Amino acid sequence: MSSPSAPPAQAAASRWHRFWDAEHEQPLVRPFRVLFFGMLGFDCFSQISHLSRYGVGGFNVSHFPFLDGLLPAPEATWMLALVLLQVVLCVLAAAGVQLKRTLPLLALSYGATYFWSQLDSYQHHYLVAVVLLILAGAAWLSERPGGALPGWSMRLVRVQLAILYFWTAVTKAEPQFLSGEVLQPLLTEQWAIDWIQSTAARLGQEPITLYGALSWGALILEVFLVLAMLFPERLRWPGLILGLGLHVTIELAGFKIGNFSYLMVVMYVLLLPPGLFAKWAALKRGLPGPAWGWLSAAVGLLALAIAWLPVPSSAVLGLLIAGLTLACIWGSSGLRLLSPALAAIALVGLHASTDQLRDFYRYMGGDARARADTEQAIYAYEQVISIDPDYFSGTVRLGDLYRASGRIDEARSLYERAASIEPDNPTPKERLRGLPSP
Repeated sequence: MSSPSAPPAQAAASRWHRFWDAEHEQPLVRPFRVLFFGMLGFDCFSQISHLSRYGVGGFNVSHFPFLDGLLPAPEATWMLALVLLQVVLCVLAAAGVQLKRTLPLLALSYGATYFWSQLDSYQHHYLVAVVLLILAGAAWLSERPGGALPGWSMRLVRVQLAILYFWTAVTKAEPQFLSGEVLQPLLTEQWAIDWIQSTAARLGQEPITLYGALSWGALILEVFLVLAMLFPERLRWPGLILGLGLHVTIELAGFKIGNFSYLMVVMYVLLLPPGLFAKWAALKRGLPGPAWGWLSAAVGLLALAIAWLPVPSSAVLGLLIAGLTLACIWGSSGLRLLSPALAAIALVGLHASTDQLRDFYRYMGGDARARADTEQAIYAYEQVISIDPDYFSGTVRLGDLYRASGRIDEARSLYERAASIEPDNPTPKERLRGLPSP
């Protein structure tokens, strides 16, 4: 005879197994993979502007104190190599290339850049490090070719998001936050500030009262999103609408949290009905056979793209990352072999459309100036205006450095160039008047 507790225990075990039996979520894998790793690749690239500050003066503070005694201070070149590798690996992962190799290397390199130093750290970097660890483990446990992600990994990521929302709600459950005192200074967009003030006036309340109401609303909403992530079958559409609304509003309100909102919006693909992507998941793709010619061209293009970037040791970095890429994609076939070429195009496009590489040297120059290292500051600002000849403040700053070094003619030339870039700005004209006559 079974004990009275057996039926409830069996029922609980059955519910547990049903919770993780998520093969029906397999259609979500591809859209999540493409969107998440695409956004993550851009987020990794956006860190480049700050990398020149790593290792300055041999100073570092890691996320775990014991690491400071074990690891040397991170150097800019090594951190740059890790970040560029992450951009490439994100493209490979988005294309589904050998995830059993790609994802562990991505998780390892991302974890290194995050946990090694607190210099450039947002809260979402910790979340991404955990999600990458989850996906790397799922790829290794997967029985699909190349470690393709199983459907249950999507549910496991949602559980992690539920934990995130739960602890975020816990941190808000204290009087100072719920009074609105914490939220008020975080809003930086004028439209949001004006809306709160005008709404409070119409209601006959002080603005802080409305900030408090919004703080309570944020806590309640995050508790609801915990349930939506754990039980999407019942709360899918409310969770999708409210969750996306929360993160879009956070971004529009001007919270200084990096790319966290964009990553969270991308992750909400996990709340969409899997049936929406069933046809996409069924599509056949790929070229017959191992297209080694395409592979060689794609990896070569990747190496050239990285070597072309105006950053320290770029040629060595290009060969190193191309070699690691080749090791990751060995055994893949078809259109996936072109993913290194996509990574190269992404790097070139990002370089052409952003200020990341210019700011890499701008931060280097600013740090050198603060340490009175004029020689390195001149080198850094020369790179700045080489990358962006029309950058006004960099041109003036280099002119100031030339003037301080006694290179008056070169300083005069730069001030004249700055005056032509912004004719209405009085700064270069004042600088010119302060120079000795030629």
